Amino acid sequence: MEELASLTRRQMRGSLEQLGLAAVLYDGLEPENLTALSHWLKKFEMSAEDLGNLIHALLDIYRIQGVLSDPFLQRDWSSQDAEVRKGIVNITEYYCPHVLVFQKEGESKYQKGWMAPNGRSAAQVFLRKVFPALKSDARDRFLEELWEWLIERDLLIPAEIKRKRAGRIVSVRGGSGYQINYKKIGITHSEGRYVCQSCRLSRSRPTPGGVCPAYRCKGRLVYQHWDEEHYDVVQYTKLDFVPLIPREHSAQVPQDDRLRYEREFKEKENTVNCLVATPTLELGVDIGQLEMVLMRNVPPSPASYVQRSGRAGRRHRIGVVFTYCRNRSHDKYFYRHPEQMISGRILVPAFSMQNEPLIRKHIFSTVLSFLRQKEDTAEIINAIIPSFIWHYFGQKENGREHYRDEPLKVKTPLEEAIRKYRDEILNFLETIFTETWPEESRNLVSRESLEKILKDMPDELQTIVDDLFARVSAYKRILNEYAELERKGERLSPEDKNKRNRYEKALDRLWIEEQENYAITYLAKRGFLPGYALTKDTVRAQCAEPYIDLPRPTCVALREFVPANLIYANRNEFRVERLNFYVLQARDKNFRSQMETFYVDGSFTRLAPGKREFEGGGQETLTLGSVKLVDVELEPRGNIGDQQEYPKRTSYHILGLLSPYHAGGFKGHLGKIDCVYYYQGQLKLVNVGPYQLLAKGEYGFPICPVCGELRSPFAGETEIKSFAEGHRKKCGREIERLCLHTEVHSDLLIIGPFENELDSHHVAEIIRIGARLVLDMGDQELENVSIKDDAGGTKLVFYDPIPGGTGFLPLILKFWSDIVLSAKIAIEQCDCEEACYNCLLHYRNQPYHNLMSRSRALALIEDLLPWQKEYDIPPNYVEVDIDEEQLESPAEERFLKILERRGFPAPVPQFEVVLGGSQKTIADFAYPDRKILIYIDGLSEGIHGNPVQRQKDKLLRAKAQAKGYRILEIPAEALHDKTMLTDYLDILSDYLSRFS
Repeated sequence: MEELASLTRRQMRGSLEQLGLAAVLYDGLEPENLTALSHWLKKFEMSAEDLGNLIHALLDIYRIQGVLSDPFLQRDWSSQDAEVRKGIVNITEYYCPHVLVFQKEGESKYQKGWMAPNGRSAAQVFLRKVFPALKSDARDRFLEELWEWLIERDLLIPAEIKRKRAGRIVSVRGGSGYQINYKKIGITHSEGRYVCQSCRLSRSRPTPGGVCPAYRCKGRLVYQHWDEEHYDVVQYTKLDFVPLIPREHSAQVPQDDRLRYEREFKEKENTVNCLVATPTLELGVDIGQLEMVLMRNVPPSPASYVQRSGRAGRRHRIGVVFTYCRNRSHDKYFYRHPEQMISGRILVPAFSMQNEPLIRKHIFSTVLSFLRQKEDTAEIINAIIPSFIWHYFGQKENGREHYRDEPLKVKTPLEEAIRKYRDEILNFLETIFTETWPEESRNLVSRESLEKILKDMPDELQTIVDDLFARVSAYKRILNEYAELERKGERLSPEDKNKRNRYEKALDRLWIEEQENYAITYLAKRGFLPGYALTKDTVRAQCAEPYIDLPRPTCVALREFVPANLIYANRNEFRVERLNFYVLQARDKNFRSQMETFYVDGSFTRLAPGKREFEGGGQETLTLGSVKLVDVELEPRGNIGDQQEYPKRTSYHILGLLSPYHAGGFKGHLGKIDCVYYYQGQLKLVNVGPYQLLAKGEYGFPICPVCGELRSPFAGETEIKSFAEGHRKKCGREIERLCLHTEVHSDLLIIGPFENELDSHHVAEIIRIGARLVLDMGDQELENVSIKDDAGGTKLVFYDPIPGGTGFLPLILKFWSDIVLSAKIAIEQCDCEEACYNCLLHYRNQPYHNLMSRSRALALIEDLLPWQKEYDIPPNYVEVDIDEEQLESPAEERFLKILERRGFPAPVPQFEVVLGGSQKTIADFAYPDRKILIYIDGLSEGIHGNPVQRQKDKLLRAKAQAKGYRILEIPAEALHDKTMLTDYLDILSDYLSRFS
């Protein structure tokens, strides 16, 4: 039976007989099949049944030594194989697979001889023990004849030992011979076994004379019944055996697979009878006649407990619900107070009515529905929102598929459709949103806000289409590069072939007309329409084969989608292979503008946007190059190992940098500690690398700045050297060690300053513990970072990872007393000496684990009560309207008025920069002390729109950039477009904030 193919070599060493599962026998050894050997019956003075047992014992000698034709056992596994390193395959110190040859030639370690010139082969020794009085010539003639008979009967079949070398599976030298045909092996129940009284090995069949087949053993086999008290014997021979067929049900599994598992789970055939699920199975899913729910930890809230336990016992009988309480403060608390979980109060879920990105998605959906109902615009909407996304980058003509030369133009048609019914649309939106919206958030859906969102809508749709087209173009370009190599006669390596196949499958998948590629599904995933997805400020990790598409908030992706981590999804593990720079290139041809420079003190504790001496002295100021984190491509690494208990996760040092710009807020006190709450604050996060390497002065990640491919910062010197040489040849650039950064636009709760950073980590865990108990808040609902200020204090900054906010952050202050007191009880109840993973320890604060202390946390709690508001803070950067009729001056004058009305410092006009020799460039405006140059470019053919002039400008500005200037090029038309203007002013604000 082929089920034996999955057993490891150690399991094949008679373990079936030892456990009482079954007896192993060889198909074809029945008496009626031994007629060709019947003339030996008289010579051996035995029956045909005894002869069959003799042959079985001979084959079993080699079966135990791994001479079995299963492909798994034909591999010479080593510690160099990923499967061995990950624990999927276990090998002993002296492991070596074998083939059987009639007689060994040479000293191949892979061969076992059936016959040996000195008469000492395993088969010859066994026959001598069985027939000591028989001459050796007779015994050898029997073995020779038996060898031919076993081959004729396909009990022995040709085989080769193979191993992995340079990425390829190759045959080993001296590894050719025969192996026992595993398809001739079956499993049957038996009432007992034959056990050697000396070596204690068990056999499923008796041997002639009861001799033990083991090579050096002189013992005898004695029949024994199974131990009726042995658990395995009872479990597998006396009870009905129901195999467990589990499937994963989580957000890491594609939706179609999840639905299929649900259907199979509900079927009576039990093709799937166990679902290992995350909260994806918690709400609104009918999973049939479920009998049992096992929870591996106490759910975060009574609502979650009710939803999960309520899955069982819904159809035909009472269900069983079992909850395992981990040794964590949360689980232990509810273990002591189960009534609070089982029959506790269910809070109204937190939800932010000020989530602007979510509002935009629903407004966009409403506008499209409105226009689709109009006869003269329905056709336009059907064209820009087609059935499938291939319309955005391709066409189908005469039954063939073609790629477009440029992305489908959706902006202009949508603008025209909106212009026709603008006032009617706005009135419709006011009726739906403004009239019913809560008063405290109504400014987000005011007439003014609706007008702005409506104007932004065509640009946002076109950006998504352009990004998709850029992705397709990048895949095509990479495939063309491989094709060009083959055209030149270069042979692709196995690794290159695998990559090429992945890109081909990625392109093919985008053409497929399936649910994943519905245009509305795709737009929902990209945050343009409502759907089960995050907003547009999301980083996606994608792999073509096996297909996976994982979204993460940018701040979460900053620590998860980095090359030293392994990413686990849908029973597979992946590593980050490249940053998808094609998205940046689509939006900005000179996409290196997305690369920034930061400055950090020598201890990697304080970050600054501009180079300066840090207070405290004695520390070198380090310059960090950084690239903005974008979508990433994943490389598959194989299936998740059964013995891999914990995921591989590296702890990274992430520094924060606060911007002075926000939309207002308030200041207050948490007991003796100051706090500030900002609406829509700005925070920049920089991943400077793993903690372990910072101690050695190493930071960042090896990245090719042209194609975005990267390597782990832990990669060895040889790997990095090969990586650098390959990209020097392919991309024409040296690899760089760059940090990764992202920006967060969120409400911010800033607590402190604390005298030391350690106290900020204690307070962070106090808030998290209390929020879990009071607000049902999960571990990743809010994020935090500690930022050191120039005075040496540390501020704790809490921010929302979901753009627009989930609503938890304002509730922290609303329920502050309950949160702090609940955390106090939970920390007091922990029975550890100082701190443990049951209370204060977490992967977030790994560098401080030996310093975290429950006594210090309890002391800090006394200083955190009560919460008192002191005063409101006015906005530091407020969007204002431009009066189109009053501003008819030239572009430069208009730009000055815009800066003045929006509170920007006055720039220097017509600033000249000498570039060397007779060359110079004159910026329309500049901030010389901040090294910022601003150019207002007209696009007419006679000015900057002229290709020749454009090329000259590009060269001069590149030289200015090389001198350390930051260049901001603003098209004149952007001064009349609120969306474009806001984007450019945001960049200017960011540049200025680095020097404030």
